[in-house]
Amino acid sequence: MSQKLHTRTSHSMSHEHKLDDVIEFVHDNAVDVICLTETWHDYDSTAVSRLRASGFNVVDRPRPRIRQDLSVNHGGILLFSSFQLSILPFASPSSFELLVVRVVFGHRPAAIVAVIYRPGSTPIQQRFFEDLTSVLERAATYAAPIYVVGDVNIRLDRANDPHTIQFQSLMASFNLSVQATGATHARGGTLDVVASSEPVTVSVVDVGLSDHHAIRWQSLDGDVQRSAPPPTRSSSAVKLVRPWRRLDLDDFRSALISSRLCQPDSWPVD
Repeated sequence: MSQKLHTRTSHSMSHEHKLDDVIEFVHDNAVDVICLTETWHDYDSTAVSRLRASGFNVVDRPRPRIRQDLSVNHGGILLFSSFQLSILPFASPSSFELLVVRVVFGHRPAAIVAVIYRPGSTPIQQRFFEDLTSVLERAATYAAPIYVVGDVNIRLDRANDPHTIQFQSLMASFNLSVQATGATHARGGTLDVVASSEPVTVSVVDVGLSDHHAIRWQSLDGDVQRSAPPPTRSSSAVKLVRPWRRLDLDDFRSALISSRLCQPDSWPVD
């Protein structure tokens, strides 16, 4: 099993005591990957340096500064782990902050983790759902389990809320299950999300570092019994491959246009 954690560390990761508490929690609870939103950090943050000095792999996306001064840089996303991490080249949406990371768990399958932060200070607009759709469309092209976590500032505990309905429907259209968590905010309400393409168990933990509680999620991929083992290849099997460097783009485009993929009238009903 692999364990991950999403939380919000508002009021700055640069505070030494808060960073120490986060690291201590990760060690005490054997957390594999920790995803933080609203970290209030910059590219030259000492928190990132300290995490790396402690042996963690770190990827982050601070909020771009409007003014180059000493004011607090609100927002920001940071992810760290003892496992291999690599940032995937997703464009930054205009309606929320985004960090998409490929996590390699040693001998276990890699996973795609998309961390999002939609500020609650801005009203929910259709642009948010359009941007999120674009992210999910691209994430779906990776042959790996997908996890969408973060602070969306949508009242997911209100089943009849139009924004909740639209969000749930969007996740379902990409075969992502929004996990039931209960209240994730100190004042009540479910504002944070874990949506996954694989079975997971979730729990909410008040670690005392923010007005948002942490969501601890544990994937069950290692415990899921497959319906049938993959077929074994014979040692005499022949494999045909085409080197990418020899790909003729014009020929490929012509073949694609003439195929059924580009002829909607010939598509099956299902």
